[in-house]
Amino acid sequence: MTTTTRIVEIIECEKQADQHVKISDEYRWKAAELIADELAAGMSQRQLAAEIGKGRAHVCYMNRVWLLFGRSVTEQRPPFAQAYAEAQKSEAQRSESARLTAVSYRTVIFDPVTMMAALFDGKTTTAEIAAHMADFPDYVTASRDQIITVIGALTQLAEALS
Repeated sequence: MTTTTRIVEIIECEKQADQHVKISDEYRWKAAELIADELAAGMSQRQLAAEIGKGRAHVCYMNRVWLLFGRSVTEQRPPFAQAYAEAQKSEAQRSESARLTAVSYRTVIFDPVTMMAALFDGKTTTAEIAAHMADFPDYVTASRDQIITVIGALTQLAEALS
């Protein structure tokens, strides 16, 4: 893909995202990918910003969004607005956010009741919990046994309520 083609496509993605809120994430992710590709090909942020009619900061954030989240499996990416907000944070703010997330997952992993609540909140997936459990290999078997116990208790409660 040539520079001119990417620039035209970036402008179109940004325009479509502005016009179609429902599908704007898809266009924003594509624009972020194209911006990252163009910067990787050697164009400066300032020059690309001028070419697409956006500010240099926007180009910087879009590139950072792609570098932070773009290579993730599409289904595992956060909503684009959340990724963009994360990209606007300083490195220190992102480190603190990651530390708090790790602490939160540790709490979820070591407390099966909290784990079940996290799974039912609609914001946490079993894959996310499993990925963080890999950080605690000695705990996986004990955790599995506790989860089975909690599920058994919940099944008995459900039967009693029937």
